Amino acid sequence: MRLALDTAFSACSVAVSDLAGNLKACAHLEQRRGQAETLVPMVQEVLKKAGKKPSDLTEIVVNTGPGTFAGVRIATSFARAMALSTSAKIIGITAFEALAGVVMLKKQTQSGEKILSLVPGKRGEVSGELFLVEEGALKSIKDPETMPLKALRAFAGGQKVVVAGPDLENYLKEAPGLEPAEIFSFWPTATDLLDLAADLGPGRRSVTVSPFYLRPPDAKPQEKSHFSKENG
Repeated sequence: MRLALDTAFSACSVAVSDLAGNLKACAHLEQRRGQAETLVPMVQEVLKKAGKKPSDLTEIVVNTGPGTFAGVRIATSFARAMALSTSAKIIGITAFEALAGVVMLKKQTQSGEKILSLVPGKRGEVSGELFLVEEGALKSIKDPETMPLKALRAFAGGQKVVVAGPDLENYLKEAPGLEPAEIFSFWPTATDLLDLAADLGPGRRSVTVSPFYLRPPDAKPQEKSHFSKENG
């Protein structure tokens, strides 16, 4: 059995399928905060609906980000812990790969088409990765990068590209000169991750995964006090 988890951005999403990709159960809750409290009972609920136990899992798929710092950490940490207790293999899929992969599968893109995956940031910035579709597979042709919205046109090579990402209507208008061939505004769900994992080769299965951040968290560690126990 395969379990998928996604808490990277604005939802807590869980789904389970067999290894052929047949969906058995899923749950999805829109929430920007509180996924840590929601994830465990949601996983328990989905497994119960599917008539399965954690020991039945052989693969765990997780969105590794980028997304919110806490959201990315929650799902990846849970996936690691569950993998240790069940001996399941982990499949890490980045948010960029998930966005482009969903568009490729659902739109049935042709070889040669380019997909620009975007994740909104702060202070007028956006993070993106550019993919080329080659015979039903994705090839990254521009490494992930965080940039001002006004730099998107140059990042896309000045060409028309398919654009995929969440909340695009809220910020894409601030990207001058970018002319999307098509726009797909969405955030991938756990069921999307299951569809993508079914197409991945065994080389993507690993023992562990790491959160994928393009910038450090806004919160910084508190500086040490100038006073210590020794000097009172």
